[in-house]
Amino acid sequence: MYNYCLKYSFTLKNKKSKHRLLLSFLLLFFSATRLYSLDTFQLEEVEWPLEYLTPISGTFTEYRNSSVHLGLDFKTYGINGLKLLSATKGYVESISYSPSGYGLSIITYSPNTRLKTRYAHLNDFKGSISGFELLRQSLLLLNEEKFSVRLNANEFQFKKKDWIARTGETGVGIAHLHLEIFDSKGFYNPMIFKNYSQIDKQYPIVNLVSIETDNGEMHYLKATQKKDNLFEIEETETPITVSGKVKVKVTAYDLISSINRNGIFGFTLKANEKELYTKNLDFLSYKELSEKHALYDINRSSLSPPNYVYNLFDGREEKNYSFNTNDFPLNEKILLNISVFDSNKNTSTIEFSVIVKESSPIQNKKVDTKIFLSDDSNVIINLKKNKIIGKGEIKIQKLNSLPESLQTDGLLPEGQSYEITAYDYSWLGKAEATLKIGNLSQGQSLYLYDKETKILNLLKTKSSKNGLS
Repeated sequence: MYNYCLKYSFTLKNKKSKHRLLLSFLLLFFSATRLYSLDTFQLEEVEWPLEYLTPISGTFTEYRNSSVHLGLDFKTYGINGLKLLSATKGYVESISYSPSGYGLSIITYSPNTRLKTRYAHLNDFKGSISGFELLRQSLLLLNEEKFSVRLNANEFQFKKKDWIARTGETGVGIAHLHLEIFDSKGFYNPMIFKNYSQIDKQYPIVNLVSIETDNGEMHYLKATQKKDNLFEIEETETPITVSGKVKVKVTAYDLISSINRNGIFGFTLKANEKELYTKNLDFLSYKELSEKHALYDINRSSLSPPNYVYNLFDGREEKNYSFNTNDFPLNEKILLNISVFDSNKNTSTIEFSVIVKESSPIQNKKVDTKIFLSDDSNVIINLKKNKIIGKGEIKIQKLNSLPESLQTDGLLPEGQSYEITAYDYSWLGKAEATLKIGNLSQGQSLYLYDKETKILNLLKTKSSKNGLS
C-alpha cells in the first residue's frame, strides 16, 4: 500500500464553499485507495457459525487443485450433525445440492449488513426454521442427483445465531464446515470479522525463495528458521547474481490452531528498505479471482502436498516483475527483505542480498508456438489446448546423468532423463507430453521431479502411436 502526501494552497472567501471542496477531495482520495469498505457494524455483526470454538483447517485464498479457496474450513472432527448457527440476521436466498463440489449448501442474505454467506458440505436442514428440512427432502424426491433453487425473501427468515442446519460431509472432502462471505464486489476473508479472530501466536513458515529473470536465470533458495520469526537463506557456493527484469516469489504457509498448513494473510517485498510490493489477502474481487495466476505461481502451487508459491509482484499489470536491475548501478549489492504475516500480524522475515550483473542476451524471446521439443526431439510438450501466461518459452534438455538428489532409495533409475525449464512461461490446466521412448515394461513407471518442492510425482501414462503420452 502506498501513502501519498499532497500539498496545495488556495484562497476562498466563502468558507462554506471551502468546506465543500475539501470534503469532496477527501472522499475521492479514499475511494481511490480502497478496493472495498466495510464499516464497524458489519465487521462486528457477523457471528461464529458453531456452538463451540473449533480449529480452522483451511483459510482464505489457498490454492487448491486449479482453484482458489474462497472461505474458511472449520474442523468438525469427523462428526456429522453439529448445529449450524446463522452468522447474521436475514433470510435464505438459495439452496443447492450436488454429490461433488459444495455438496448440500445454503446461501443467505443479510439486509442489515448487505452481505451474503454460503454454508457448505451440510448434512441436512434440520433446525429451528419451520419446513426447511421438509423442502430438502421434497427436492431430493423430485431429483436424487442434484438441485439448485432460488427462494423468495420472505420464505425462510431467521435471526442471528438461529439454528438453521446441521454440518456434514456432502460434496468433496471429509466432514467439515465451509463458510464464505461475499457481496457484489467480491469475497471477504472471514478472518477480518471480529468474531473470527483467533488466539494465534505462531509465526508463518518460509520454505523457499525463488528468483527468476527474463534473461533465463533461475535461483531456488531454501530457507531455514534461524530464530522464532527470523529466517535465512542457506549459504550458496557463489554470490546470487541477477540481471534484467527480476521476479521474486516466496513459498510460505501459516499454522493457526491445527496441524494444517494454511495460506498466509499477506506479504511485503523491500529492496534496500524501499517497499516494492505488498499484498493483503483480506479481500478478493471477482476480477482478481479470474486472474489467480497473478497471485500464485499456479504451476508450483498445490494443496496436496500444501505448497503455496506467492508472486511478489502484480502479475496482472504490464509491469509483471518485482524490480528491474537497470534501476540499480552495475555490481551493486541489493538487500532484499521479504515479510509474510497472518491475520494477527504475526510476521516472519527473511533477508538476503543479490548482486547486479551485466545483462546477458535474453534467452526467452517470445515464441509463437505452443509445441516444444527436447534437444534430441524425443520429448514433445503440446499446449495447444491451454491458456498461456507469459512471453517466454520452455526448454527441454537431455541429461547425461541423473542428479544425486533423484537417486532415491527404493527406485532404480532406468532409461533417459530430461530437465524441463520454463522461462517466463506458464499455463492453465494439464499439459500433454509425448515421449518417443517406446512403451514401459512391467514394473517401470514415469516420474516428474519438482526441483523446488523436492517431490517425486508419479505420472499417468498411456501408449500411443507416437510413443508414450
